[in-house]
Order: sequence, then C-alpha cells, then structure tokens
Amino acid sequence: CLLVLTVMYFVDIFLSEKIINPVLQPMFWIATGLLFYNLGSLGYSVAFDYILANRKDIDAKLFKMITQYLIYVLYSCIIIALLLTRKNESRLR
Repeated sequence: CLLVLTVMYFVDIFLSEKIINPVLQPMFWIATGLLFYNLGSLGYSVAFDYILANRKDIDAKLFKMITQYLIYVLYSCIIIALLLTRKNESRLR
C-alpha cells in the first residue's frame, strides 16, 4: 500500500506543472526513503521461496543485513526531511 502511494507521489511530482526542486521538499525525502525500504522488502519477499528452497539464508543473516541497510536508508531520508523542515521554518521567521 505504501509502495503504491509513494509511486503516486512521484508521478504527481513529475506531472506537475509547477516547477519546483523536489530535493528541497521534505516530503520528497520521506517518500524516497519509503520507496527504497518497500522495494527492498518486496524484493526479498518475492525471492523468499527460492532462498528458502535452496537453503541460501538458513540463519536469516541475509534478511537481517538487507533489513538493516534498508532501515539506514529510510532513517537517513527521514533525518534529511526533518532538517529541511527545520531550515524552511527558520526561513519563514
């Protein structure tokens, strides 16, 4: 569900007639983090049966590693969004 919403957000940005720099928008970074996290999780979920059948990840090390890096990316994007929000608020004052 989140994957669909983030894709819809990106489509809306690219089809918008307003010319804005999305990199300066906090919502862009949140959507980017969610997109990477959900695509990575979806990729592992799709390949899970193959991984399980071929005993590629018996002790779940691969799953833990993928999840850990995806969380790093997600939280980094959220931190960037929070910093941009703070920067935008200070500009308004």
